[in-house]
Parts: sequence; structure tokens; C-alpha cells
Amino acid sequence: MINTPMDTAHVDIKTVEISGEALNCCINGFPEFLKDIANSILYANNVGIPEPGKWYNFNNYLKALNSIGSTYGDDTLYAIGKQFLNCALIPANIKNFTDALKKIEEGFALNHRNGNICEVTVINQNLSKKRIELFMDNPYPYQINRGILTAAAREFNPFKNLIPEVVIDEDMSFQTKGKYIITW
Repeated sequence: MINTPMDTAHVDIKTVEISGEALNCCINGFPEFLKDIANSILYANNVGIPEPGKWYNFNNYLKALNSIGSTYGDDTLYAIGKQFLNCALIPANIKNFTDALKKIEEGFALNHRNGNICEVTVINQNLSKKRIELFMDNPYPYQINRGILTAAAREFNPFKNLIPEVVIDEDMSFQTKGKYIITW
């Protein structure tokens, strides 16, 4: 089982659904020559082939991500997360990275229904030091979240001449949330 940041006991994951748009992040996270494998993993986990405008069982998708992580590793999960801005439903009026951080929960709500599955808490935002620390509490693997944050930091980069880096705080003693550190 891959590590996930959220203890999902307070959300009935079996009733949550995910949009076809968000599922396409999974397909697009694979290189072109492996997209058929991504589709077959989704199909094998009773997800089906994603279509925009349709909804799919989220619990089955998490099982598919577990299979992908076990077989293809963290880099593939990270690549899937980086596709979020390209595929998933995105909140309107994001003008900068601060807006993007504030709207992550809204983005999750647009792409998941029948349960609030994401909470974001910024614990330290110091742009003068080019550093942000935050918790993301959701059932996704840590590397998916890292990919989502990386894509947002690149797209809405407040420091155009610097490349953002997103790392996962390895001190997971709190166990229920993933802590991420973004630096430029």
C-alpha cells in the first residue's frame, strides 16, 4: 500500500466520485507509448475509460493509483499530479500562486462529489524568503499532491526567473496530513 496523507475514516470514500476530467490526469501522466497501460490499469480496477462529463468511483481510482505506484513508482504518481492543471476542472479567476493555494480545495470539490476529501492549511507563507509550508489532507498518495503543487507553483510562479521545488516533509509523525514545502 502506498502512503497517503489522510486517514479517510471521516469520509466514506466508497460513495465519493471523481470526474472524468480528473481521471484523464492519470492517462496523461504516462508517456504516450504507455497510455494503453494506464487505461488497462483503470479498467482492471473497475474504473473504466475516463470520459469528460462523467463520474467514476473514487475508491476504485485509489486502488488503481496504488497499483500504478507499486508497479511504476513515485515518479509516475508525481507525473500524474503534474497533469492536474492540464486535465482537471480548475476554479476560475486564479491570478497568482496565492490564489492558486487558496483554491486548491475548490479544485478538489469541482472534481470530486459526495464528500469533502481535501483540506489545505498554509502554515507558513513567507514569499520574501521564497518559502511556503502547508498541509494537504486528502486520500491521494503524497506524490500526486506534490505533482499538483509543483504544477501550480510553475504555472503561477511569483518568481519568474526561479524554478520552484516542492518537497514532502519526511517527518510524518502527525500521520494524517502530508506536509509540503515549496521553495524557489
